[in-house]
Amino acid sequence: MRHAPLTAPTVARIPLPSGGWWDLETTPRWKHLRGWVVEDAPIPGGGLAERVLMSLTVAWSFPDQVTMESLALREPADTAAAMDVLRARVLSRLGLEDPARLAEELFVGLATGRVPPQFVEVHLMAQTGWSWQTLLEAPVSVVERMALYLAVRRTRETGGNLRMEEAKDGP
Repeated sequence: MRHAPLTAPTVARIPLPSGGWWDLETTPRWKHLRGWVVEDAPIPGGGLAERVLMSLTVAWSFPDQVTMESLALREPADTAAAMDVLRARVLSRLGLEDPARLAEELFVGLATGRVPPQFVEVHLMAQTGWSWQTLLEAPVSVVERMALYLAVRRTRETGGNLRMEEAKDGP
């Protein structure tokens, strides 16, 4: 299973049954998730699903501002279309699936010296002390070299070797 890397937020424009559009951020940030799970935070005019939808709504084609109150004024078919995209493109990709499976993948990967793809950025930040902003702004060549450096260093520290085999032509 290939996992998408952590990236800057992206926005999907959803065409609505009413003819309008709804722009939805499809890569939530940590602040969004924290806001969704705060139990004592009031939810004016809606439940958790509505809070999630509103926190990720960037803009829409309606004349009123994006608020919980204005969400109640939307056509049910429009809200359903936005919720479908929310489920398919956001909630399904949050990595909130089976934490035991993720932990096992990480453990096996680290035990064998291979960081699973969904943890590459986390590993680089943990090993280098870089912030997320630093990682995002770093040139690709620097990030690649740092990842290679960390892999070689770990191989050396664990007594491995760097014997490289030449690729063979043909079967």
